[in-house]
Amino acid sequence: MPYCSNCRTFIPDGMATCPNCGNQYARAAQGQNNNANSNSQQQTASHSVTPSFWSRIRHLFRTDNFTIDYDPQDIAENKKLAVLSYIGPLILISIFLGRKSKFAMFHFCQALLNIIVFIVYYILFNFLCTSGFLPIVLTVIFFILLFPGLLAFPIFSILGIVHAAKGKAITMPLYGRIPLMKFMFKKL
Repeated sequence: MPYCSNCRTFIPDGMATCPNCGNQYARAAQGQNNNANSNSQQQTASHSVTPSFWSRIRHLFRTDNFTIDYDPQDIAENKKLAVLSYIGPLILISIFLGRKSKFAMFHFCQALLNIIVFIVYYILFNFLCTSGFLPIVLTVIFFILLFPGLLAFPIFSILGIVHAAKGKAITMPLYGRIPLMKFMFKKL
């Protein structure tokens, strides 16, 4: 299978690394026998390379594209419901009308994760900033860190709307790879 096992990007023949994420052993070999020699080379290479700070940051903000896993007809019919998932209380319309659509439920789960993370982030940082038991320096630091997190919610919502409108099933950065859909909708 000529797709990256990490990010599902097509890998042309002759390439050892994924052109999208840089994963060195990304090519998933299906039906091919890997001998012990190539396995030992991979293990030695993976142990000798430590990821840099920026590669760890890129990995943290990595998104996965699962569009290939969804039926094109399902995507075409349920784009609007997927977009509604990211617009506040309209998420309820998405859950009731799009329950049988895998594409709509994918975006519902992404939007729900976005809302849950926003609420937990807001409560946690609000508590830390107003509790009074932290030193003033830490309170100021937490107060400053509160605003980038609050800005991430609408930015990620807009990102989800754009992906849904284009008919793409792409996860959110940071927390979008949490398998909420498999947990909530086992029959899909």
